[in-house]
Amino acid sequence: MKILALGICGLLALTASTTASAAQPTVLKLEQFRRGVGLRVEVGGKERLFQFDTGGGNTFISPEIAKELACEKGARVVGFRMTGDKLEAPRCDDVPLTIGGHRFTIPTAGVYQVGEFNAKGVTVDGLVALDIFEGRTITMDFASLKLNEPAPARRRALAQAKFQLGQSMRFVGQQCIQLHGGIGVTDEYSASHYFKRLTVMEMSYGDAMHQLGEVSARMQDTAGVFA
Repeated sequence: MKILALGICGLLALTASTTASAAQPTVLKLEQFRRGVGLRVEVGGKERLFQFDTGGGNTFISPEIAKELACEKGARVVGFRMTGDKLEAPRCDDVPLTIGGHRFTIPTAGVYQVGEFNAKGVTVDGLVALDIFEGRTITMDFASLKLNEPAPARRRALAQAKFQLGQSMRFVGQQCIQLHGGIGVTDEYSASHYFKRLTVMEMSYGDAMHQLGEVSARMQDTAGVFA
């Protein structure tokens, strides 16, 4: 009985450890791609550049990748673009891919030359949508170009962004008043209303000085200037 009890305890400890490890968020790095975001994906043993589309319903791969994987079985995927245009293309099911050393599976991948969505001469190997994260909770931090950034890092990035916005809103509002003179603060002139709105926005969710304090508090352990 003692051996059996020890075995059960060991199994429970191993299960708990595995569950805790699986619960850890997977941090994935993004990169700037033209006016959007892209990420490096390994498909078919090769690293490729995919666009990251947070509004896409399906992930797409290029015809070249589909040919290498020999995954087309005759079925097709049908959908509509944001413009209302119908899009029909071949499909590949259960396509494995690796991002940052972590494995994912595309449940249904459309086969389409995604470069046609971009400017002429700009090509990518595919488009990653949120369907590959089905059943997972993810966070997107486009300021640091990362997915699933830890909460403290996300909070600092948010404070940095809000601080910069606060400074910019105050500067734009004050310069507008200075440019127009006394009439700029009268209710009859639209500039005064814009200035009031910018002032309220700057104070919302913590003003610039509050956010600067948030950034400072989170830099003490990492900046190396307080040692």
